[in-house]
Amino acid sequence: MKLLVLLMATALAAPADFSFALRPGAALEPDAWSHQHELVVPSTSSGLYRLAISAEDAGLLRADRGDLRIVDSKDRQWAWVAEAEPRPRALEATLLEPETEDGETTWRLELPVGPVPLASLDLDFDQPFFDRSYELLGGADGPSLARGRLARRERQTEAVSVELGGARVQQASLVVHDGDDAPLVLQRAVAQVQSWAVLSVLKPGRYRILVGNPEAEQPEYELARAGSQLLGGEATPLTPKPLIANPQHDPQLRAVKQRGPTVLLWALLGIIGAGLAVVTLRASGASGEPEP
Repeated sequence: MKLLVLLMATALAAPADFSFALRPGAALEPDAWSHQHELVVPSTSSGLYRLAISAEDAGLLRADRGDLRIVDSKDRQWAWVAEAEPRPRALEATLLEPETEDGETTWRLELPVGPVPLASLDLDFDQPFFDRSYELLGGADGPSLARGRLARRERQTEAVSVELGGARVQQASLVVHDGDDAPLVLQRAVAQVQSWAVLSVLKPGRYRILVGNPEAEQPEYELARAGSQLLGGEATPLTPKPLIANPQHDPQLRAVKQRGPTVLLWALLGIIGAGLAVVTLRASGASGEPEP
């Protein structure tokens, strides 16, 4: 009995084995992605790693996150599974000078990156008490993102939060109805960005995280069907190097490559057409009447 208990305890203490997923996938053409992170992966017992996705990344990625790729030195893909993080990340907005007209005050808000998915927007006003209707618009006069009432009761000091449910925002306009009261003083606006991470099983070595390709298809990895096993595993956190432009990305050159066969065909047809024109002119000149 003691031996059985010891064996069970040893099995529970042993790290999960993810060697079944320790293999690369299909190769891709990395020049289609606009930005990248470099990543150095150390050796661990399980090979499972967690990579946090920054707000900068979220601003470049599509809403479905389907254009994120992890590639090795041979441009082979390594599968990943998304993991939502429990807490959003704070991102302070820049406030432009407010404008007051016809009993309404409008603030323009700008985030340093984006558009990013926002869980909420925290608004810190100077006044200790207020209760006014508002509307938050995307951009200067874009679609309505939220509307309702901004209220702070007596002896409350915390910021007022506007729930946004994942709306992707970089610029917004907050319109507050003042009525006959003096305009509020907005001291600070902090966006709470929905944050997530990816889990991946990787060999030690150097990789790149590619982001920013609106035309990329949603990846299909077998690893996604083992997602529950990965999400329950103990992953080693990794911090990629800062985001940089992908040196292989050249939109104009890529457009030429994609249109290559068509361009060559039209060039060939142009050469053939020019040749036929020369032959025709020479033939018409030879058959003409000689000059006296």
